[in-house]
Amino acid sequence: MVSSGTSLPGTLWIPKSGNKKILAIFIHGSGPNDRDETLGPNAPFLDIASDLLKYGISSYRFDKKTKVAPELFEGDFTVDDEVTDDIVHIVDHFHENDSFKSYSLVLIGHSLGGMMLPRIATLVNGKIDAAVIMAGNARPLQDVALEQFKYLNTVYPGSPFTEKIRETEAAIEYLNSPEFSKDSPNDKLPLGWSATYWMSLSEYDQRRVAERLTLPLLLLQGERDYQVTMTDFKLWKEQLGDNPNCKLIAYPKLNHLFLEGSGKSTPLEYKTAGDVPGYVTQDIAEWLSSKIY
Repeated sequence: MVSSGTSLPGTLWIPKSGNKKILAIFIHGSGPNDRDETLGPNAPFLDIASDLLKYGISSYRFDKKTKVAPELFEGDFTVDDEVTDDIVHIVDHFHENDSFKSYSLVLIGHSLGGMMLPRIATLVNGKIDAAVIMAGNARPLQDVALEQFKYLNTVYPGSPFTEKIRETEAAIEYLNSPEFSKDSPNDKLPLGWSATYWMSLSEYDQRRVAERLTLPLLLLQGERDYQVTMTDFKLWKEQLGDNPNCKLIAYPKLNHLFLEGSGKSTPLEYKTAGDVPGYVTQDIAEWLSSKIY
């Protein structure tokens, strides 16, 4: 297990006027993300937080532990070590802080953060008032990774992704076999991640956990996203579409970072500077206002 005592620098923004007393806490995707979820010249969390201020909504963004202290993740760790535990502590902090007693707390999770959001919401039951899943995968992470490699192989034929597909298929087969155990070596497992990490994921079904939530839930998806695709969005819709507390929105022009584009989305697209369109934040802000007030 990874120690929870690591200090994680963050940014708290509170509107100077029109404060609606709503605090949004951002949850990153996979990898060593900073507080803005910076990728190349793009910073989607910064874009959204900036726009939320215009609607009188406060926000808290922080540097992920995998960025601040990557050495903690060189051995065995779980998805809770990477994502869940820190968010639970942050929610507890604001929930117990006298300055935020009158605030409604909201979680906004992107990608892996969106996948883990139902678990986090369950663990902090009663301490948050709404949740937003942005491009959160509904399927197991290993299946989503394999699909990504297959897609990228069509974009870059004959590339190293051909070998990645073979390796990932073999690793998934091993992961699903009786041979898999807590002592399984990393090089036999998908993405080279540890057995403890995959065991922690195998015990979690995000769609079923989300189905049991009673708080308002907003799911957002870019239709051009090749990392978490419309297949995931449709699965969320099948599971949650009849829930009156749940709203789902898909955006035809947006990719995984919620940036606009046209045609097939590729990794090169992330190298072009863009901003999350204002209509995404408007949808979030208006939905929050309708559910919290």
